[in-house]
Amino acid sequence: MKGVIITLYPLAGLVSLVAYFPQILNLMRAEEDCETVSLASWMIWLLSSGLTWWYSAVAVDDFAFFAVSSIHFVCISAVVALIAYNRYIRFRHLRVDIVADQVV
Repeated sequence: MKGVIITLYPLAGLVSLVAYFPQILNLMRAEEDCETVSLASWMIWLLSSGLTWWYSAVAVDDFAFFAVSSIHFVCISAVVALIAYNRYIRFRHLRVDIVADQVV
């Protein structure tokens, strides 16, 4: 049974990697500021995955755990960066227009 989980765990990391791509592609192709995507939730997941990655690098001698933790951390970092980029840089002009409309 141990051999099965040793084989399946890295595969789960690869499946997760593939699962992040639709979100990343949607954010890259976005035509608006992605206001409906919760930056706060993704930031919490980033913090959690960062701590998990750090734990895997420092406290556990398990390359598979380190590799899977790294995949999650990199992908979540990409999602957070794209949300922030879309919201505060790429579509900044849309946010200014929204605020201006609310003031008037």
